[in-house]
Amino acid sequence: MATHSENQRTSDLQPSLVPEVTSLTYRARSPEAQIPALAIRFLKTEQHKAAFEVSFADGERGLLHVQALEIEEGGWLLQLGESSPHDLKVDAAISALRCEAGERQCVLIAGDCKLTVGLENPFLTFEKMGKSSLASPGVDLNVGDAKMSFPLFKHTGGFGVSFAIAHQEIVYGGGEDFGSLAKNGRIYDIYNSDALGVNGQLRYQSTPYFCTSKGTAFALLNAAPSRIDVGARRHDILTWTTSTPALTLFVQPGGNAQKRISQFRTVTQRQAAVPKWSLGLWLSRCYYKDQKEVEQVLQDAEIHNIPVGVVNLDARCWMRAETRTDFVWDTSRFDPYQSFLPKLVKKGIEVCLWENPYVSSKTEQLYDEGVAKGYFAKTKQGNPYPLDWVPEGLAGFPKPPVAGLVDFTLPAARKWWKDQHRPYIRAGVKCFKTDFGEEIPADAYFADGSMGWDLRNVYSDLYNLCVLEVLAEECGSEGILWARSGSSRASSTPVKWAGDSQTTWRALRSTLRAGLSQAVGGAMFWSHDIGGFYGPSPDPDLYLRWAQVGLWGSHARCHGTSAREPWCFGEKTLNAFRQALELRLKVIPYFEASCARATKTNQSFLTPLWLIEGADPASHHIDDQFMAGPDVCVAPFLEAFGGRDFYLPGGSTWRDLRSGNILEGGRFFHTERTLHIPAFLRVGSHFEGLFEAAPRILVEKGR
Repeated sequence: MATHSENQRTSDLQPSLVPEVTSLTYRARSPEAQIPALAIRFLKTEQHKAAFEVSFADGERGLLHVQALEIEEGGWLLQLGESSPHDLKVDAAISALRCEAGERQCVLIAGDCKLTVGLENPFLTFEKMGKSSLASPGVDLNVGDAKMSFPLFKHTGGFGVSFAIAHQEIVYGGGEDFGSLAKNGRIYDIYNSDALGVNGQLRYQSTPYFCTSKGTAFALLNAAPSRIDVGARRHDILTWTTSTPALTLFVQPGGNAQKRISQFRTVTQRQAAVPKWSLGLWLSRCYYKDQKEVEQVLQDAEIHNIPVGVVNLDARCWMRAETRTDFVWDTSRFDPYQSFLPKLVKKGIEVCLWENPYVSSKTEQLYDEGVAKGYFAKTKQGNPYPLDWVPEGLAGFPKPPVAGLVDFTLPAARKWWKDQHRPYIRAGVKCFKTDFGEEIPADAYFADGSMGWDLRNVYSDLYNLCVLEVLAEECGSEGILWARSGSSRASSTPVKWAGDSQTTWRALRSTLRAGLSQAVGGAMFWSHDIGGFYGPSPDPDLYLRWAQVGLWGSHARCHGTSAREPWCFGEKTLNAFRQALELRLKVIPYFEASCARATKTNQSFLTPLWLIEGADPASHHIDDQFMAGPDVCVAPFLEAFGGRDFYLPGGSTWRDLRSGNILEGGRFFHTERTLHIPAFLRVGSHFEGLFEAAPRILVEKGR
């Protein structure tokens, strides 16, 4: 496993992935510092695995192993170099391979799937039923005799693979992404970061899985950061580059996109489920100052007829600021947790407690205990790594003391961390908000031999899995997370939320795009901070429109650095919020059934229109609408003024939940701005009667 310089910047990928280009000759002969595979030699097939030797232009050689997987519609696994213990594993049976090896190419056949490996002139072509679905780029990119299209290549520090993007083929995925749903024309880094907002290229959750509009899907199973170039430097060419000398690629030839995503989640992750109690309204602030404020908010909710399902005690709320995270309840501001928590639960209000995986050096006991027992990541000299987890000068966020970074690769450290949660779970807590876990220093050393760079993405999964395990041990299927970070195993640790959004219309739009992007292999249950997290208090209309989006998600939480309770935004907003919440609660069986369906099928609750069954090309670039479960299409107002155009998927007729009007799908429509969100129920839905009995949201003139 490659190591990395201790002074390496952790805010971007390895410098080797962005080489300096100094001359035309360099660009022609070594595009993007690629060292091409000059030849591939077939070695043998053994135990359903084919082995090849790859010869590179620098004289180095590597072993390429290929397996076919027994999954619906077929799949392939390619491995070049040694895998890491933290790489994502595929839990699927291996198919028998039939091999037809010739001088120029080797054909591997498994069922109706075929992989052709070019030997003298290296190339890879995946076919299904005789139709090519993923193939290496052709010689049309060459410049004179200088080859520009390398299906397999080396570069300083890693490997790469390239494929052609078919005409009008759109690439989606990558987990959370605040930019466009279509990744074509972009360079996309699989690299978790504390993004400090939702309007840039950084993200809290990166999932290295992509699926195309033609149903071809692929995942890089390597744990370490990587980069995918989707036609940015070479149009219609997709290039995946690793940052360590290993490449493990999972390929699903063309098919049904929904089934492909479901298969990926099925063979790489355990199924995730969410309890019914979590589907109610969550109230939170960063942060409630003391018990009196929490009780006042809950009393106000009752006065204003806003049913509360969960209260989140965030950040500096239940722990002292200087000692986070030490799991010591602050009795100077709250009654002992042994009495306070059960009192809330008895009222029918569940409790979520905030944490992060950084133990302050100012704790009275926990930090010293972690140091003594070796439970933290270390420096090269073997000392606890001094983690600064809040950037200097970030207004509104005081600089905390340096902290210890919990080493979740160490079984004893995992047990130690789990044990800190048990008293609170036994007092009634069913959820922990697992914040942070993204900024893992590249030069940190971990107990299993990994460096921080190797764990940059997977650390978040190890952290979340640890906390979810103790919840499962103590309260079974009733326990969940509210997690900010995640990577390849994001679907296994619900619920995810979209991080620290700004209180702007732009951030609302970016947040929705992140949720839609997650549907391709990322989180299955996903939410966001209604009203936005930080910045000036949102104006009443922005707050309402954000709430209307949030209340159609699988989970709905009001949260921010100032008050986000609906009665703080005026009577008109409060009334509209109350009506939207009342509708949600009246049709909660639909939400419950849709969440159960998501778990059973491994499909996300919230999906983009292009991904639904029978989607047509008109939906391929729509990123401002969504499906809430299988039968409700939502077209929110995402700007500060005016109405909007919207599209209803073809093959169905739709009932406007505001007016009751029936609209034929497969067409674009226009709606003027109304007080309530445009939402449409599929006619013939099993839940049509439930929605008919629910309170009608009338079309009222918007502001």
